[in-house]
Amino acid sequence: MERLFQRNVDSLKDVFIFVKTFSAEAGLGERTVFYLEFIIEELFTNMVKYNPRTTADIRVALERFRSELVVTIVDPDSERFDLMDAPPVDITQSLDERKIGGLGIHLVKTMADSVGYEYKDRQSKIVIRKKIEDTNVDR
Repeated sequence: MERLFQRNVDSLKDVFIFVKTFSAEAGLGERTVFYLEFIIEELFTNMVKYNPRTTADIRVALERFRSELVVTIVDPDSERFDLMDAPPVDITQSLDERKIGGLGIHLVKTMADSVGYEYKDRQSKIVIRKKIEDTNVDR
């Protein structure tokens, strides 16, 4: 299942409806849906926030392969930004000592089982793989 969303934080409402629809059809449990929503919200918001020069829609695709989810998010007109190159966040520091930024990406990398990145012709493609931890139905 995939869909295009306008590059705007207001589109998150529609993104969440899309995720809920997919999750219900895929029989995902609450815990897995929470992870899925968090990961997509963080990546989508970053694409909107850090690439305001374009109005190109962002593509979100969701697939289920047995006990694994694959989330693909494509930003069609962007600068290169590989999540795996983001500097690590020292979560042992106090909030006063910690630099602003990076925590969301840290959490995405922690929640995901794998993170892939491709960049070609100004198109960023992030592929997240996540094992399904709970379901509402047997698949």
